[in-house]
Amino acid sequence: MNTDIIAKADDLGPTALVAAASALAPDALRNRPQDALMVLMAGRELGFAPMQSLRLITVIKGKITLAADATVALVRKSGECVEWRCTETTATKATYVTKRKGDTEPTTLTWTIEQAQRAGLVSGTGWRSYPEAMLRARCAAALARIVYPDIVAGIYDPDELAVPLEAPKPEPVVQQVEAPKPEPVVDEAEQRRAFITEMMLIEHDAPVFVEEMIARDNMDLGTAPLFRLEAAVRYLKSPKGAAHLAGWTAARDAAMDAEVEYETEKEEG
Repeated sequence: MNTDIIAKADDLGPTALVAAASALAPDALRNRPQDALMVLMAGRELGFAPMQSLRLITVIKGKITLAADATVALVRKSGECVEWRCTETTATKATYVTKRKGDTEPTTLTWTIEQAQRAGLVSGTGWRSYPEAMLRARCAAALARIVYPDIVAGIYDPDELAVPLEAPKPEPVVQQVEAPKPEPVVDEAEQRRAFITEMMLIEHDAPVFVEEMIARDNMDLGTAPLFRLEAAVRYLKSPKGAAHLAGWTAARDAAMDAEVEYETEKEEG
């Protein structure tokens, strides 16, 4: 790869080259300066510093993903938000209210546990153990997208990668016949979404961790065989997998927070 092209493509080009060459860079960006540059440029558009971009932003299947609290932070620091409040939070319901500058009335949005069940989100341990926090996250991210689309356009909650972004399709009508019912057809896409959802409920960054691991075999979460994803979920739930994930997260965060010193050559004469 001609690194001169990347260095000259944007002001962040040299930073992308340094980040991609670092042994402490995330696996998905290591030796891939073009991808590092895309992450840095996306972060710049959102108002993030380079190190924040490398730490907070993940691009999966071409989509920018941020945790719900980071998305809300973008909205609140934009200057467009004059009010943002959580008015109700229980194990079955979360409600947020926001008012945008120039609006005559605030906008209220509620997310319920029934909605989460219909979206197939409640099977993981996170929803079973912390339903209040999970409902708040989904509600806050959705409200930000509704009221501030110009600020958070194209940004997805990682949870949304595991469920359809379009409206759910109606249930197929089953004709009543006397013949034996056929065996149900396994929906591979649905199973794939379920595995990714379960990873995210184990740990927010777990899908990124898994994708970096399987990238060594030229696969990603969208193309890996289902048995690989199932094995990854089992591994993450094991003591060894949990320790591996925790070490990976700590090393990445430490690398992103570390200061980078640049050496410059002294001019002669």
